[in-house]
Amino acid sequence: MKKKLLFPFATIFLLWGIFFQISCKDSFFDYDFDLSDELSDSISVSPTFIAPLIHGKLSLEDLLTDSTSKYLQIDADKFMHIKYDSLYRRFLISDFVNTIPKQDSMVYVYTTDDQNDTNKIFLGALNNLDYVDMESESVYRFRTKDPNQQIDSIIFEAGTLYINVDCDFKYFGKITFTFPTVTKPNGDTLSFEVNLDSTQAGQSQHIALPATSLEGLKIGLFDKEQGPNRLHVTAKLHIKKGQTENITTSQTMRYTIKADNFKVDAFWGSVGQQIYNFAPARVNINLTQKVMDGNLFLKDPKITLHLASQWMMPNAFILNDFSIFQKDESRIDIGGHYTTDWTLIESASQVGQTKVTDIVFDNSKTTPPIGSLLLTAPKYLIMSGSVKTNPYDATAKNYIPLNAPLDMWINIDIPLDLALENYVLADTLDLNMDSLIFQQKYVGNLNWLVLKTFLENGFPVAIKTQAYFTDENFNVIDSLFSTPLSVEPAPVNNIGRVTDLKRNNIEVKKEKSVIDKLKPVKKVIFQSRFDAGKFPTETVRFYSDYKVGVSMGIKVNFNASTKN
Repeated sequence: MKKKLLFPFATIFLLWGIFFQISCKDSFFDYDFDLSDELSDSISVSPTFIAPLIHGKLSLEDLLTDSTSKYLQIDADKFMHIKYDSLYRRFLISDFVNTIPKQDSMVYVYTTDDQNDTNKIFLGALNNLDYVDMESESVYRFRTKDPNQQIDSIIFEAGTLYINVDCDFKYFGKITFTFPTVTKPNGDTLSFEVNLDSTQAGQSQHIALPATSLEGLKIGLFDKEQGPNRLHVTAKLHIKKGQTENITTSQTMRYTIKADNFKVDAFWGSVGQQIYNFAPARVNINLTQKVMDGNLFLKDPKITLHLASQWMMPNAFILNDFSIFQKDESRIDIGGHYTTDWTLIESASQVGQTKVTDIVFDNSKTTPPIGSLLLTAPKYLIMSGSVKTNPYDATAKNYIPLNAPLDMWINIDIPLDLALENYVLADTLDLNMDSLIFQQKYVGNLNWLVLKTFLENGFPVAIKTQAYFTDENFNVIDSLFSTPLSVEPAPVNNIGRVTDLKRNNIEVKKEKSVIDKLKPVKKVIFQSRFDAGKFPTETVRFYSDYKVGVSMGIKVNFNASTKN
């Protein structure tokens, strides 16, 4: 649309009326001149206009790279950490202990044969008595895969217990089975009673007790004379003579005890001293870009190896390798004395309890300091080690929940409490000077322009800021200030928290000769340099709400007329 310079008609008529009245008086005007030579048909003005260009604020959280922002952790008070957590390894005691195999049937026999067999009871006396009461106390060896494992008791998670009675002579009476060292979940001793009632002889008679669940049963396996791994069973037999025939030497009564499909939950005993070595594993750090650039010192970074144990026995841990690998695959060993000395892992004191032992690597425990290593943007960490059971007493007995875990994981914590010197941050904003100014119709008549910049500092450090005008390829065309704009550190309270902002502003005038150079400008890069006291002894804490604010306005003066 073609723009025209318009005046209100009322104003034109008012001016015309005044002019007409005055022109009637000869003393005011001399009409003896050629109007065509003295008057122009255009109006010329030199207006100045003001417009905002940029207004933005940049927080510390915004400055983190994409590769690190997902690891950002902000406390309730907005203090910032960069944290990496990696679940590294989980061990169960069953990884160390050769678990108890499925047991064979336990067979005990009442017979007239071989009185010296400990699994048999002599029945010959029955022919001379009206009744007989006999008791069998048998000790059965409970086998383990590892002969060095000394098991005193077992708690079952699942399974079934069977008891069968077979007899090949006529009988009448009962048999009572008692397991003195087997305790039911309610605390009672486990026992069964089988009624014997047979009128047939010469063939085997079979009685099976209803299957009994092993869930929650605690089976004691310690015999005071024969030691661990022994199951004590008592069987009492009561038979009346009147209902029996004469027993020959070939006739027997036997009972069979069998545990089937069982799963052990825990046991009490000794697993001895065993060492389990785990192969090297890689823990990705993914800090492939530097967390920050410039001269920095991290005050209190840590790499922590957490050992969380529900094991109710003493264990020790040693590192075989603990190394950081850089982007160029160079290796730096940071294990220190933890690769030569065993570290005791704290044991749980009750089932389900978790005790955590931390092995901490900080600036004082590694060479070079952890803080320096983390600033080099390491790629990954390699770790391997060993766990030893009963490190100080191989004969110690413990309660062993087979499903109890020992978890290991790595945590890297970088609190943003740091010292910095000549640390430079940069941010880029779009600024199309061509569309803003140079495509305007009157750009050829620009006289000058003024750029005014306001800077707010919400960091507890001194800032020096410069702005660079660049083309779309980031080639610098001009700088905004002849010298950087400086702002003092923001004030802090006694805990190092910023309480207010510091501000400064500057005006820069650009004459016509400089303005023409700015036509290709597509971007403006704000670069701030930070300094915080004495490096590296003085540190400052950074919070997520700390910001640097930048505002820029423009004032332009140009010539314009209705003619062009």
